[in-house]
Amino acid sequence: MRHRSSILSRTALALLFGVLLTSTLAAAAAAGPSVRYRVVDLGTLGGAHSQAFGVNDRGQVVGRSDIAELDVAHAFLWTNGRMRDLGTLGGLFSTALDVNHHGQVVGGADTASGAGHAFLWAHGRMRDLGTLGGAFSVATGINDHGVVTGHSDTPSGEPHAFVWRNGRMRDLGLATYSTANDINNRGQVVGGYRSEPDVFTHAYRWQRGSVVDLDTLGTYQSEAFAVNDRGQSAGWALFPGADVLHAAFFSRGRMTDLGTIGGVAGQSDAAGVNDRGQVVGTSQTPGGAFHGFVWRNGRMIDLGAVFEGGMNGSSASDINNRGLIVGTSDVAADVAHAVLWQR
Repeated sequence: MRHRSSILSRTALALLFGVLLTSTLAAAAAAGPSVRYRVVDLGTLGGAHSQAFGVNDRGQVVGRSDIAELDVAHAFLWTNGRMRDLGTLGGLFSTALDVNHHGQVVGGADTASGAGHAFLWAHGRMRDLGTLGGAFSVATGINDHGVVTGHSDTPSGEPHAFVWRNGRMRDLGLATYSTANDINNRGQVVGGYRSEPDVFTHAYRWQRGSVVDLDTLGTYQSEAFAVNDRGQSAGWALFPGADVLHAAFFSRGRMTDLGTIGGVAGQSDAAGVNDRGQVVGTSQTPGGAFHGFVWRNGRMIDLGAVFEGGMNGSSASDINNRGLIVGTSDVAADVAHAVLWQR
């Protein structure tokens, strides 16, 4: 399950709320036969752009979307063809990053003062989770027990990973600088940590105060963005001998380079993993564009882009246990929407 990227360039084009565009893509595999996906355009909240970051096993999708007001974006929850505006904590912007089986949503939202705080949305209400004493926090993951993870500034301004449960935010105390990007139903948290601002990040897995360094190859440049209920993680790493970052799969003490769609010169990173060990993310293509991918059975499959032509691209952010993939794709010139890929 995981998350990054920003709203793409804005245009005046808007879609009617609730209208779905479906199309069929032939997604070419880097090796092996083609796999066909049906793509559902999730639309927007009235503005030009939207992005999807998380999906649960019920097929509910979360992300952020422009609204009708210029340069304002809100968190959304998409269920059965309807995109719901989750609002903010009193400010202008919000982003939803994860959703659990019960439809509880977490992310970050502006407060009335303009500060960004982690939130938990449930039963129609957005709750401010506060911070670890600093000005900023964001919630990046939630498991089915309602335990939330993320990172927050401390009074000194350093970002620290946290776990929030039963109304209390706990600093994981990993290092001087740490982020938390996801949590599974076993309470395992993954992210990246470093002891000093100018040293490289290490991927880690935390559970009940115990920390495992996932960077078993000693690359010193890695981060985990997603973890499944088997403890397998996905993210990125600079593998020995490589010049660019590649998507990485962390499992049973091993780091696997997932490669790219575009060969050895391309870049890639992974953002989501399900309990079947299927990984999704974004990779550079041979032509230089960036496309969403799904990695399964040892193969990276190009998900393509809804709008084909030129340097148009896509990104994949999460995959559930049914194999539904969510992310973002160009759907027209300079217009990107949240999309759902399904077989």
